[in-house]
Amino acid sequence: MAHFEAERPILVRQLRGRIEEIGASIHTGRRPMDDLRACVTGRGRGPERPPADGYAPFAPMQRWGGLDQTTWFRMTARVPKEWKGCRVAAMIQPCAYTDIPGLPFDHDQSGEGLAYVNGKPFQGLDRNHRIM
Repeated sequence: MAHFEAERPILVRQLRGRIEEIGASIHTGRRPMDDLRACVTGRGRGPERPPADGYAPFAPMQRWGGLDQTTWFRMTARVPKEWKGCRVAAMIQPCAYTDIPGLPFDHDQSGEGLAYVNGKPFQGLDRNHRIM
């Protein structure tokens, strides 16, 4: 504590650097996805090729799936022209509702998925990995 005044400029520089780092990671300018659609392929169906058809309109926060239920989603992301050169991320929460019938309300099971970009597997999604 005796050197606190001497260390103040160092601490201020470190804090400013951290604040800039945090500021750069905040997601601003959010836009909703376009043309969100879902296709239920049934129980016990693991990963396979996405269905070519059978997709119906789907709204954000609408309930979907169930225990061991496979549902495919399609959506379109349009990046505004003014974002050219900016880093862009998609925030997708496949597990906003976790009260699956037949399981206790406070269970630890939740939705998970595999995101495809332009028809190719890109990244897994779950309650801990929702930004891609």
